[in-house]
Amino acid sequence: MSKRDEKLHLLRLAIRRVETGRGHRVKKGAKLNVVTVATEAEVSPSTIHTRYPEIVDEIRQKTGKEARVQRDEKHKELKACQSRNRVLLAEIVDLKAALSSVTSRFATATIRVKQLEAGTNVTPIGR
Repeated sequence: MSKRDEKLHLLRLAIRRVETGRGHRVKKGAKLNVVTVATEAEVSPSTIHTRYPEIVDEIRQKTGKEARVQRDEKHKELKACQSRNRVLLAEIVDLKAALSSVTSRFATATIRVKQLEAGTNVTPIGR
């Protein structure tokens, strides 16, 4: 067994001890994460991240935080938000056009009311 294989074995044992609450160096009930496994195995968290990425993947998989799954969920959420934004932007354009039309009609009606109040010659509104 190589030195790397021995360390992987020790890290996997540390994962199991943390999971079962039988850690030697971490409290019972500690959450399973890279820091607790590193503490239990007496290595630094950065060592696990840099030299043993498969251990990081195992930890994330066991905690339900697999990187790929998280990324895919966020991507789906992003696509849904982008789709919703497109719909809302189209609605804004339609509402701006409607507002412009209503504003124009209001201005025309205001002018007609003033003409009627002044008793001047009223021009008919063409539709």
